Amino acid sequence: MATSPTLDTFAALVPSAYAASISASVSVAAVEDFYAITTGELDSHNDHVEIYLLEDASGHFLSDDGATYGSILESHVDPESPFNALVINAVLAQHYCYLAGSEIRIDVTPADIGASMTSLLAAMRALRQNNIF
Repeated sequence: MATSPTLDTFAALVPSAYAASISASVSVAAVEDFYAITTGELDSHNDHVEIYLLEDASGHFLSDDGATYGSILESHVDPESPFNALVINAVLAQHYCYLAGSEIRIDVTPADIGASMTSLLAAMRALRQNNIF
């Protein structure tokens, strides 16, 4: 009779198994002068969330291309009212993100792109799905 794996066996597999699962759900495609990153995360319409890797004179950054801000506008919330702007900026700052026009952005380096993707997606999720308004 075969023995069951121990809890320690499962625990040892978690980092590599989880990383492989996340990696399998992400795709990157070159589009003109930027990259589109399709994530495994789903939005409220069950579409995969896309973010974008771009560069400008100040460096490299990830962007939601204004999708989250547009979602806030669609919910009939004025994101520019003093209170709402304060809440939006506080949520973004908590995730090291900022607004550039209507885009949520986070600056990236090769060393922190994974953590930056996680932060951007968390900020987008917090503003979209947690009914902060």
